[in-house]
Amino acid sequence: MSIYDLKMFPTAIVAAFGALLLLFFYISSSPARQSVPDGMVSMNELLSIAIQAAENGGDKVKAIAEGKDIGQASKGQTAEGVDDPITLGDQYSHEAIVGTIRKAYGDSVFIYSEEKDSHHLDLDNIKEPSYSLSSKASAAINHADELVNKEDVTIWVDPLDATKEYTEKLLNYVTTMVCVAVKGKPVIGVIHKPFRNDQLRTVWAWAGKGANIVDKSGEHSGNDGIVIVSRSHKGDVDGVIEKYVPGGHAIGAGGAGYKVEELFGYPSDNDEKTTPIAYVHTTLIKKWDICAGNALLNHFGGKMTKLSGEDINYDKSLDPKNTGGLVAAVHNHEKVLSWFSEYAHSD
Repeated sequence: MSIYDLKMFPTAIVAAFGALLLLFFYISSSPARQSVPDGMVSMNELLSIAIQAAENGGDKVKAIAEGKDIGQASKGQTAEGVDDPITLGDQYSHEAIVGTIRKAYGDSVFIYSEEKDSHHLDLDNIKEPSYSLSSKASAAINHADELVNKEDVTIWVDPLDATKEYTEKLLNYVTTMVCVAVKGKPVIGVIHKPFRNDQLRTVWAWAGKGANIVDKSGEHSGNDGIVIVSRSHKGDVDGVIEKYVPGGHAIGAGGAGYKVEELFGYPSDNDEKTTPIAYVHTTLIKKWDICAGNALLNHFGGKMTKLSGEDINYDKSLDPKNTGGLVAAVHNHEKVLSWFSEYAHSD
């Protein structure tokens, strides 16, 4: 080693020590999970968990679909006499979504899932979720947060929406959804499409705070009578649209989450490639199917109600069945609702 090298050696040590010191301060100052009072939950954190949960479930749904066997069975028939299938996708997605939420909160928040909680939840095999939003997502809500009482929270989970379409390989309709209701009102909605790879792959909103999409429905015209309806649980909806909607025309599509997204005016992939003015359903539907879409509509000033105009309550103390149908629209909800004022809908 030269004399020059010997002179530089202490300098190198100091530089290395300084770099380690900087690394220590960076790690120690990195955002940690914020301290929240007992019995409370951070809505900012809950949004982060909900997004990850829906995406984790979607990963399972996609992996099963790419295998040779989706393990299809039947839960029986719907009220309309249609086979109601269940698949391994439903089951594994349930375990991933509910497992992610349980990993974060244990049993301290109430979860309503379409799949019963009888599945084995091996939390040791569930990845520890991130409790912080990405910088982009945080900016979308202007870095907002709010603490709410856990007792007021109900989390609605649909591990696989459009299961029938999933079994038929109509994968564009398939979603996984997580919704957070506070005192019965849908506040956070996450709709994940595991078979898409564009900006609509995961759509979310925190009502009144922000969303990762914008409303583009105003870019469309000439669709006043176009209504999107269920393709597999129709009931009498086709006839109702024809009778009560001026210039009425029904577009069939699978999945309640999918149908709500179609209202926002993004390039459509329904059968007619058209943005509908409303989503209408005339028969019984479960609240885990519609809560996330309801939260998105709430953020954009839209509405989802029963056909009678009554708001839908998502509190955990109530029946998970929504009777009385529904009308959902981003704009002109009252106008759409008025079309059905003389319709004697049944439960």
